[in-house]
Parts: sequence; C-alpha cells; structure tokens
Amino acid sequence: MTYFTHHSQCPKCAEIGKDNNGDNLAHYSDGSSYCFSCHFSTNKKYLPKKENKEKPPISFPTDGLFELTVKEVKDYCNKYNLTEDFRRKNLIVWSPYWERLCFPIFDDTGLIAWQGRSFNPEKSKWYSQGDLKSILHILGTKQTNCLILVEDIVSSIILSQLNLYKTSPLFGSHLAIQRLQRYRLFGFYKFILWLDKDKEKDSLKYSYKARQLGFDCVSLVTEKDPKDYDKQTIKNLLTERLKYA
Repeated sequence: MTYFTHHSQCPKCAEIGKDNNGDNLAHYSDGSSYCFSCHFSTNKKYLPKKENKEKPPISFPTDGLFELTVKEVKDYCNKYNLTEDFRRKNLIVWSPYWERLCFPIFDDTGLIAWQGRSFNPEKSKWYSQGDLKSILHILGTKQTNCLILVEDIVSSIILSQLNLYKTSPLFGSHLAIQRLQRYRLFGFYKFILWLDKDKEKDSLKYSYKARQLGFDCVSLVTEKDPKDYDKQTIKNLLTERLKYA
C-alpha cells in the first residue's frame, strides 16, 4: 500500500519563481512524487537518494541591469530610495530574464544567496536561491546590542540607513528561537520584532515565547509596514518602543 511520506519543493514550480514555501511536491512511500500545483511527477528511479542530495548551486542573474526601464520597478525603487548609486554599490539589479529586482546576499566567502522581487501579479512576489532560513543577514554599522528584526530585505535596508540600530531580515514572518540564540553569538541581547501589519498576531506570539525563554524581545505593532514610514517616524517609533521595552 502506497502512502504519503513528506513534502519538498517542486523543481518545476521553482524554475518559474513559485513554491517559495518549498512544499508543493508530495512524496509517497513507493518513491513517486506529484505536484498538485503544476502536475509535475516523477518516480523513484529518477530521484536522488536523500542522503546524497546536494544543494543546487547559487547562480546570480548574469543579465542584471542597474538602469531601470520598467515603470513598476522604477516606481518601487523611487518609493524606497533605492537609488542607482545605491543599487550599483550593493549590486542590486533588475533581471529581464527573471523579471525580478534581485538582491544579492554575501558573507566573507562571497555570494551565499539572492532574493528577487517580482512585479508580475501572475508570479510569486519573492523568489530566492540559497538557504534563507539559516542565513543571518545583519545590516548596519552602528555598534549596539539591540537588533531590529523585520520581514523583508527592503525594510531592513531602510532601517539600517538610519544608523540607530543594526537590523536583520527574517525573509518571512517566522522567528525561530534558534535564530535568536545565534544572534546572541554576535553580541545582540535586545530584540525588537517589527513584522508587517498583517502579521500582528505572529509578532506578539513570537515575542511572548521568546521572553518566556529568557530573551529580551518585544514587538512593535504599527498600522503600516516598516518600509512604508518616513525616516523620522521610524526613529520616533523605535525610540518610543524602547522606552517601554
């Protein structure tokens, strides 16, 4: 009797920037698999053994452009002050092939991941290569033991430019306790969790759980997403929240 065993990312969905959660492909006990989204299927003789499975190489788009011609992308970059000089300095490019604004993520060894933002309503908003769930991407130069945690890389960029505190994107809304433990190794002991408005309940839940386990972690709940506030308002919100942290 064949039965379901686990989910994984569908390779066909991933090729077109979908299945960001990595769970479209259902695997079964006979080695077969099936995607209920794109209907891709395979069988066990074509599947690599799990223990020998290698992560696919990270390939940053080679057709990246600093000069923007797509109106939606230009408007987005103008709105969040992602100037051409800033994009050149940080190698943020528009890829015509991927149809995404691509943000590379580096560590001391080089490129470790990248994330692309789509403006096509028929595609998923974000597509990524690299293990974003395990990456600690810390932005900012301010020497502080307080870290601001946000959902997306654009919010993190904006907050880091204020030079108040360091900031780190979660690349989603989930905050694992193991991540907080790893941040501590970098000298961070106070955390402000500032998720987007639609994740208010998650923000309160994760910060409460963190405090129960001994972490100095509070939520900042606002009417808009972090990146949608002007710089002075961001400063005021963070300063006021820390008064009662």
